[in-house]
Amino acid sequence: MIHDDCLEISSLQPKIYYNQLQNTFDSYSTLFKNYKEIQTTQVICLPEYWNGIRTETLSSETTEKSLNFLESLAHEYSVWLIGGSQLTKENNLYYNRCHLFNPSGEIIGQYDKQNPFGFERKRGLSKGTKNFLGKIGRWKISIRICSDLWIPSIHDELIQKNIDLLFCPSLTTLPKKEFTTYGRFMWYNLSLVRAKEAAVGVIVSDRATQVISDPFWSAGASCIVDPSKKFSNNEEVGFNILKKIPSGESGIITSSISYDEIQSQKKYRKSMGLMLE
Repeated sequence: MIHDDCLEISSLQPKIYYNQLQNTFDSYSTLFKNYKEIQTTQVICLPEYWNGIRTETLSSETTEKSLNFLESLAHEYSVWLIGGSQLTKENNLYYNRCHLFNPSGEIIGQYDKQNPFGFERKRGLSKGTKNFLGKIGRWKISIRICSDLWIPSIHDELIQKNIDLLFCPSLTTLPKKEFTTYGRFMWYNLSLVRAKEAAVGVIVSDRATQVISDPFWSAGASCIVDPSKKFSNNEEVGFNILKKIPSGESGIITSSISYDEIQSQKKYRKSMGLMLE
């Protein structure tokens, strides 16, 4: 159980190898070993389609191996793990599903993407129909997957639930490498707006900039937004509020978010008419 006011949260930005499960596992293992910050973190968020498995290589074996790997990560590092998302087949339907693991490696919740993106629609992925609301200690959390975050009605419901943290596994999809900077710009701004309008910490985990399928690229837009942080005119706007990896390369972002400061930000925004009571 988490009792501290501050929660140490990490967002992963790995390189992922499509349909190469072991190479992808190795990529995560290397990332974990190379960052000391991961030793003190309490919550870790992985990206959308974290295991690189597509429909043609999806099987009960790849699904089992993937869930076992996530279970081992949560247990080994004793963290709450938002397991990105992975393709899941259930009752002959395909879903883009995120699993939540506790520090013992047990699955305690799941969420299916409600707003499939263009290529997912073409492949016939089914829409999720239920929101996920959970708790990490006294923190109220929810999960949205990538394009879900762009739909105001989906986000409005979370504001009404008064959540504290929103985890968003993502996969930016851009038609040219030249657009990756644009992709990061758009995601940083969307995340900042969503965090401020709801006074909620927003944690986005994207994959590092790389070719994901010719000619499409990912942007490396991972970020952690803490709306209770302050910034001055002497620094880049939002620099203290929004942590990121500007290069889009592989890495880990870690931030400590205060429960009391998040509640104070909610109270302030409501008092100023910037949030509904």
